Amino acid sequence: DVRLYMAVGVQPTPDLEASAAAFAGVLKELSGAFSLSSRQVSIFYDTAGYTKAFNRGNHLFFNLRFYHEAQRDRPRQEVLASWYMTMCHELAHNKWQGHDSGHERELQALAVHFMPRLQELLERDL
Repeated sequence: DVRLYMAVGVQPTPDLEASAAAFAGVLKELSGAFSLSSRQVSIFYDTAGYTKAFNRGNHLFFNLRFYHEAQRDRPRQEVLASWYMTMCHELAHNKWQGHDSGHERELQALAVHFMPRLQELLERDL
């Protein structure tokens, strides 16, 4: 299962818990598209900062705050496409550490390679 890490002092509300459950579902779907185990993916929640996601030792962490504040009420297909690109970005760091043209090439290669699987997810509810 996708683990959730809350910032110190954050008391989860029912609304935030519902967002966390929905976001975990999105990440599980996308993990499957990349043939990742849900154990390789975690959710974190902080109250400030600009980090949407990060990759630490081939384990991906995604910020619930970005989903909760801006995407929880958006159409499923839009949310999947957005986090698909974020996941591609983080997975590209498994082969390329920096944020330069090498990382961009790796990100694009991943996005193109797994696009048919994303398309399947996007069409599931149509």
